[in-house]
Amino acid sequence: MSWAWEYAFGAEEAARTAPPVFLTAVEQRAAELVRAAEARYLHGRAYGEDDPKGGDITVPGGMFTYQIVVRNERVYVVQITYLGFRGGVRPRSARRCRLGAHCPRGRKTVQAPQRPPSASSSLAASVRSFAVSIARQ
Repeated sequence: MSWAWEYAFGAEEAARTAPPVFLTAVEQRAAELVRAAEARYLHGRAYGEDDPKGGDITVPGGMFTYQIVVRNERVYVVQITYLGFRGGVRPRSARRCRLGAHCPRGRKTVQAPQRPPSASSSLAASVRSFAVSIARQ
C-alpha cells in the first residue's frame, strides 16, 4: 500500500459545493502533506506509536482540517471550510475605515497615514554619508 489522501466524514459532501479553485488548492496542499508523511514515516505499516496530531491549514479561499493515520498510510481531510477570501493580507493603504459606511470622508476605505522614517534608517543614512565624505578626502 502506498501513501494517499482522501476525504473523510462530511468533507466529501462539502467538497461537492465548494468552488473548483478552492478545491484545487486543498488538493495541492493535501498532496504536499502526503509527500511529507511518506518521507517522515518510511515504514508506515510497522509504525507502533500513536498517530501524530492533525492540524488546520489555510489555503486561498478557506481552510481544511487533516489527520494523518500512519498505519493506514493515509492523510484524511476531515473538514473543509470555504470562506470566500483570496488569502493574504490587505495592503495598509487599502484598509477599511473603522466606521465603515459612516466614514467622515464619505468613503469606505481610507489611506493609511505615512510613517516618518525610523531612527535606524536615518542613522544608517548618516553613517553612509559620513563614510562617503571620508572616502572623498
